[in-house]
Order: sequence, then C-alpha cells, then structure tokens
Amino acid sequence: MDILPDPVTFEASGLPCIIIMTIPGRWLACVEITREHALYRRRREVEVAVPDTLAGLDVTLERVAYADIGAAKLPAVLESGASLPASILLACPGGIMYTGVAYDGRPGKWWIGFNMSGETSQDEVRAELEHFAALVAALAQATVTGGPAAFVET
Repeated sequence: MDILPDPVTFEASGLPCIIIMTIPGRWLACVEITREHALYRRRREVEVAVPDTLAGLDVTLERVAYADIGAAKLPAVLESGASLPASILLACPGGIMYTGVAYDGRPGKWWIGFNMSGETSQDEVRAELEHFAALVAALAQATVTGGPAAFVET
C-alpha cells in the first residue's frame, strides 16, 4: 500500500488552498470559497460576466476542460462583460475537475479545483494553485448571467 503525502494547506489571494494526493499519481488542488462568493455551490458551467480585472487575458485550450470546450464559443481573449462559463475564466491545468463540498464536509465551504499528475512536484502544483486562486478571487463578486442554479444546502 502506498503512503500518500500529507495535505498541504496555505492561503493565496486571500483564499484557503489545499493540495491533496487523492490516489498515487494524482494531485487535487483546490481553492475554498464561502457563501459570500459568487461561485459558491455552483458548478463549473455556470455563466458569469467577465470582470474588468480578467479582461484581456488569453484563453488557452489546454487550460480548459475538454468537456467545456464545446459549451461556448471560445474567444481568443477575454472581453469585459462577456458572458462565459466560469470554467473558461478559471484557466488551470486540464481545466476545472472538481467543484463540491470540502472533503471533511464542513458546512458553508465549497471547493473549486483541478487535477495534476503525481509526477508534478508539489512546488509546481502550488504555483499553479496560487495563480488559480487569483482567478477565483477575481470572480468573488462576479455577476452570474446563466447556467445551472446553485445547489441547495441541506
């Protein structure tokens, strides 16, 4: 049986972050948000208006989940006010692969994250997660413009 490394927690862009090796060879890197965030209890396909802070960023296909590429016409560059799935705005390695409750089930917490190969160093995962956290923070007050409704808390 493989012994997995302990989770690593830190803060980036004012948000709690966690890196977990879920199975040997697979990192899960997540940002934790709370009820006050626009994406709380929402899936990656929720549509939001591009905030001015993200306008002008390039859209890179390798950083959008394959399942999301056909969801909207991918622009080459983000335009302020355009309505796009959050998964396109939150560019990360392989695209968003996890949205859901924190693994420990704490109420009022929601994780958004991505996977990386276990061959990637923890330092490389952390650098990607710090960049991702900045994008998530930029959407804290974003206007939701469409897509599925937020999950109801039970």
